[in-house]
Amino acid sequence: MGIATPVNIAGWVRDAGWRGSDMVTATAIGLRVSDVDAPGGLWGVGTGAGSAQANQAFKLYQERGWGVFPHYRDGSWRLLVPVAAAAVAALAPVEAIAALPKEAADAINPYAEAAQAPFRVAFWLTQPQAWERVLKVILGVMLLTVAGVWFTKRLAWDPFFRTVEKVDDAVARQAGLTGPQVQPRPPRGAIFDTRSTE
Repeated sequence: MGIATPVNIAGWVRDAGWRGSDMVTATAIGLRVSDVDAPGGLWGVGTGAGSAQANQAFKLYQERGWGVFPHYRDGSWRLLVPVAAAAVAALAPVEAIAALPKEAADAINPYAEAAQAPFRVAFWLTQPQAWERVLKVILGVMLLTVAGVWFTKRLAWDPFFRTVEKVDDAVARQAGLTGPQVQPRPPRGAIFDTRSTE
């Protein structure tokens, strides 16, 4: 099956028998791995499909407590509690829709799925591959910005200033402002100094 969504994991946790805040904790521990096919499964203690792993994990939890789960012991699950709590909360609309007649459920279902979208995004952001993609996009935007500025300067500003200099020189010649009394033009792009040069 591969990567499981937070709502899938929360559903398996609920179906296995966890309730209340334990449901959020178990979901967060499962989110820590997120890969059903990982060695030891979502909770580091089971095999098979996600629901089977949740059942095995719940049975071990009842027998030996939270300490049986490797990611509970290392505390890494705590970072995923907000995503787990949102996933558990997202189950309520899905359960309410399941109890409705088919026509009503079909009409409401798209809205329930839309309500889960922020949780899917939050889950996506917990994955290292997501941050790699975000960083690549930021780097790409920065490179495009630098290239755009360089090309704009090269293709627009430089020709514009060369034309302005030619027109300025032509006007100065027409007005007879050539010779030693005319101060040399500062280099293009230089910051003009307003202090006296005397």
